[in-house]
Amino acid sequence: MEPRTTRAVTDLASLRAVVGPDAPDAVLSALLEEHGSVQEAASSFFHQSTTSKPRKEKKAAAAASSSSAPWACPACTFENTAAATVCAMCGARSPHVPAPPPVDTAPLAADLAALAAALRGSALLVGPDEYEPKRGAKGFANLVNGDCMPHALGLGVQYLLGRKVCKDPEHVALGQRVRALLHAHIDEHWRAAPSVSPALKWSEIVTLAHNAAISDDERAVYGEWGADADEQRTRWRAERDDLYCGLPELICFAECLRGVGVDASLRVWRQVDGKLQVVTRVPEPTAEPPSADAPPPRVVLDLQLTGQLDSASAHYKLLVAGSLRDGVPKQGAAAQGGNRKRKVGK
Repeated sequence: MEPRTTRAVTDLASLRAVVGPDAPDAVLSALLEEHGSVQEAASSFFHQSTTSKPRKEKKAAAAASSSSAPWACPACTFENTAAATVCAMCGARSPHVPAPPPVDTAPLAADLAALAAALRGSALLVGPDEYEPKRGAKGFANLVNGDCMPHALGLGVQYLLGRKVCKDPEHVALGQRVRALLHAHIDEHWRAAPSVSPALKWSEIVTLAHNAAISDDERAVYGEWGADADEQRTRWRAERDDLYCGLPELICFAECLRGVGVDASLRVWRQVDGKLQVVTRVPEPTAEPPSADAPPPRVVLDLQLTGQLDSASAHYKLLVAGSLRDGVPKQGAAAQGGNRKRKVGK
């Protein structure tokens, strides 16, 4: 078999970062060969997909149940079905769905900014392939609501800073802050490409991830996002609080860390045939020439994904592995934190 070129390997890794871990290499390579670009290959993949799963389950069902009658959009007057939480015509939020209260992300932004100084020369910085979790790896406290992924990422930041997060309201607030911070970053850079995954712009990454995850029934209720980047952002803004977090948020978290001078490797694991297997890496490994030097140390956070992808059963939790292989770092107040494995309610 003829070896792949560096460009082919890079494009394949970029395409996999967008479409997820389940598609075979042969399928993705064929799409790249047919379409010639990552963007066109990804669009074709999602257009052909027939395995999309419910994504908008977090708050939409409860909100829709509060009204059984169709509603007229206050922005464009289009009459929407009772189940719709946003206008199918213009993307405006239903008057029956209250806007979420503002979230103060300033403390979290300050925590991220403090990481670079706190980790300088730290043993918590490891190689991207070191200290992988094994079967039965312990997990830290985890949320069981729709903010489980942002909570896991935020908990990693707090533990890297040597801080405890003990009370349930603290965990819930942490998940909300991380989600709000990541979405604010994506919104601000909507037409730009993230440095950790530069093949596509944020508008394309978010829209492709959305199109891959929703079912035909949901598409009929919520409508299409359209092809225009501004229209896509309007729809995303209206719906993002009802969506489960996924690959875009992982990419954004790595991007935010890089922005404060912290290189990170995020590894997502699933249990397959009794063994933990990595299914997603952010950023994806690059096709660089072999080097005798070891990769530079970085923050490595490991998340385990259980349940059905993009559904109410999907769940992320932070694992005792990577940079947090020894549990809560024994620094300052966190020395008494322990490795409690528990679930935090909504």
